[in-house]
Amino acid sequence: MSNPYGIDAHQNAPTPPRQIPIDGETGSDQAPATGMSGCAKVAIGCGCLTLVMIVLMVIGGYWFASNWRRVATDLAIPLIKSGIQELQLPDDQQQRITQRLDTIAEQYKEGEISDQQIARIFQNVFEGPLMPAGSARFFERVHLDPSGLDEAEKEAARTTIRRFARGAIDESIPREHTSAVLDTISQVQGPNQQRVFRESLSDDEVRAFVAAAGEAADDAGVPEDIPEINFADEWDNAIDKALEGPTPGQ
Repeated sequence: MSNPYGIDAHQNAPTPPRQIPIDGETGSDQAPATGMSGCAKVAIGCGCLTLVMIVLMVIGGYWFASNWRRVATDLAIPLIKSGIQELQLPDDQQQRITQRLDTIAEQYKEGEISDQQIARIFQNVFEGPLMPAGSARFFERVHLDPSGLDEAEKEAARTTIRRFARGAIDESIPREHTSAVLDTISQVQGPNQQRVFRESLSDDEVRAFVAAAGEAADDAGVPEDIPEINFADEWDNAIDKALEGPTPGQ
């Protein structure tokens, strides 16, 4: 079935994405890194987002295992922070999100947050509407800003991306449509179905993503004049909803 917002796989098919290697993994066709080039920085960003999702999916089946509290605080939380940093949010939003993560980690260690609640937190954040919204933000920083589009086209694209992100967060854009839009710049791969983002995009591919995002926003009736998304507010909302269930001891 064709992607309602994607590029025809038989026309101008983009180069398949290359999985970002996790530390310790190498491929025979990869040359040693010689410096922090622009591509390397993009790879780090894509790798952080992908690695966070991989870790969550792998440990998801063991959510209630006895060692999860240590895993959540010592492995998952730092990885999530790395992924959030790659979004390059305003300092106040970045600080609020980091502080909330630290608070959650401490509460979970102390048993003040249950296994069910921490599971819902990660599900709300990484399987919910914040993920496509964050991916759109990442696209804007890594692909749109350095692209060859002129300033007028870039400004129009930023408005479109903001509309798409808002529609994803409030779920006026159905999840299957947000996934279809993201499919224009990434692929879902592997047994854990992690989304892998391409390291580089041509200007035409940038335009294709913007066009798909705009079509999805139009279909959902997302208005043109919307404010910038405050990711710290949305982060708090997602966590607060997850904590609405019973607390330990109830």
